[in-house]
Amino acid sequence: MRPTRIRDFKMDVSMLIKTLSTSLNWEARRDAAEELGRQKDPVAFDVLVNALKNDKEFPVRFIAAQALAALGLPKAAPFLLEAIGSNGDKNNAVVKYTAIALGTMQLPETVEPMLAALRERYKSYRQGQDYSAIRGISEGLGKIGSAAVPQLLECLERKEMVEEMLSALEFIGDPRSEEALLSAASDESLSAYIRRIAIRGLGNISGAKCGAKLNAMLAEVSDCELISDINKSIEKMGFKVNATDTEAAKRRAAEKLLAGLRAIHSGMTEDEADQLVGGAVFGMGANQVHHTPFGNFQLLVNNGIVTGTWMIEIVIENIEKYLGGKNLLSRVLLFLKKSFMCDNRKD
Repeated sequence: MRPTRIRDFKMDVSMLIKTLSTSLNWEARRDAAEELGRQKDPVAFDVLVNALKNDKEFPVRFIAAQALAALGLPKAAPFLLEAIGSNGDKNNAVVKYTAIALGTMQLPETVEPMLAALRERYKSYRQGQDYSAIRGISEGLGKIGSAAVPQLLECLERKEMVEEMLSALEFIGDPRSEEALLSAASDESLSAYIRRIAIRGLGNISGAKCGAKLNAMLAEVSDCELISDINKSIEKMGFKVNATDTEAAKRRAAEKLLAGLRAIHSGMTEDEADQLVGGAVFGMGANQVHHTPFGNFQLLVNNGIVTGTWMIEIVIENIEKYLGGKNLLSRVLLFLKKSFMCDNRKD
């Protein structure tokens, strides 16, 4: 049986406030905050602010933030902004969910202070802090909607926090961002991961007119994920995908992947391996899952040693079938077996 929670009972607001204020059980306080947000009674405002600022348990704090946002009172915004600022809550989960909750209130006046908070948190991230707080603020900006677009575009023009600005614009899908998203999608100096965000954003814009330009990009890209996202966005815009260019792009991706696999050797760093094989979902740490038209495979790069050889062989076999060449891969397979299997037996 699942444990009984406050929301399983009908409790009036006064009882919920008392529970949130005095209970020694943090789970009961969390549930009380959640139910207060569900009931949306303004009388709970002060106790929720107090929980956000002072409760010792971080789940209670971010649930209190969500409840405050659910009340829909603009006077909650300063307290939510304080929690996500550089001198605010030290827990990344609280910052993340508070920022998202704040974004759902869709208050245009919160855009600039949220951007300021993002800049400060970004500095901390560059010094080794967790990324989840930044992700939450970016998502919160996206939830504000079209009112945030001008400021997001200004930051993007200054090349400031490009990934975060594109992520927010992707969510919003505002026609005013079409040109900026297309520019980012075409920018080969950006990582494939960031370009994919821009491409998906274009697909979210109702009435986007850049389908032909995206189709033209297929003649240049050689990254499997980029190809997939370009095709999806073109179709969402109502344009027809150029099948010939798509097939040619897939072949280039296969050839690039094959060349990368040939060059991988034990002792490489994770970044070096990713650079070679391409098509990686950036930022997934040591477990990099690569989805390609030729099969799924995984490269585990731990302590400078690349393992998972059998998975690599499956992909190589699929690429071989796709490219139609048997002799092309014989030396690659032999190299992989010698380099990886022997090294792994030593470990």
